[in-house]
Amino acid sequence: MSTSNAQKLSNIQPYQKGFTIVFKALKTGTIRNVQSRHDGSKHRVADILIGDETGVLRLTLWDDEISLIEDGKAFRIISGQSGLFQGQLQVSLGRNGRLEPSDQIFKEVNREQNLSLKASSTSSGSKRMMGSETRQNKPPRRSRGFKWSRVERKSA
Repeated sequence: MSTSNAQKLSNIQPYQKGFTIVFKALKTGTIRNVQSRHDGSKHRVADILIGDETGVLRLTLWDDEISLIEDGKAFRIISGQSGLFQGQLQVSLGRNGRLEPSDQIFKEVNREQNLSLKASSTSSGSKRMMGSETRQNKPPRRSRGFKWSRVERKSA
């Protein structure tokens, strides 16, 4: 597949889907064991520092995806997605993305430009604000806790 339709890492925006990127895997972080809040299943997660000539970004891989990547090699993500985690931009395969080797040669990677931080520089810094980017123009959530009624109940 041609890399001509691939985006540069610096062009990735939060909550973007269906993009293609070509990058060099720079450093695989520690593999963590996590438990799903949804169904309690256990998973392995690793963050990989990836880069191109425009900067570096964090790629999050899950379970078997982790074994597909090798530090120092070039890869392509087809139909990837991006998001914010703890206020920082990151990319992942999502449900439909594919990770495959690439024959592109990276002479230089701009390690000085951390693109994961570009999203956090636009937020106010509070956790409430960082988590609310996806809730724009939506009504506030209802509390799940107990609420006192303003109407007094008659005792029987």
